[in-house]
Parts: sequence; C-alpha cells; structure tokens
Amino acid sequence: MLRDVHFQWSDEHGECYDCGNPAAFYSSEHTTPPYNKRCSVCAANDAANGAIITRIEEGGA
Repeated sequence: MLRDVHFQWSDEHGECYDCGNPAAFYSSEHTTPPYNKRCSVCAANDAANGAIITRIEEGGA
C-alpha cells in the first residue's frame, strides 16, 4: 500500500544541491560548499553509496 507522507522542513541552511529541497546535512561525497549540502532523502542516498553524513546543525529533532 502506498501512503502519502508530508514534512515541513526549514530552509534556514539553504537548499540541497541535488534536488532543491531544504538542506539539513553535509555529505562527504562532495567537500566543497554548496555542493556538499543535502536534504534527508539525498543524504540517505549518498549514505547508501558509502558517504559519511553529518548534520549541518546539531540538536535537530
């Protein structure tokens, strides 16, 4: 069964370089800003490919 899921993300850290959604993570796959900023979905994809993912700002829920 498919379900619709909706999130509200803050854009305070800019946009994901891959898709344009609000960024919340850095990816080790690219080291030069802004190319290293990722949203949660693109960060998960990079992690599946072996990248190290870190939060842009600690304390996120």
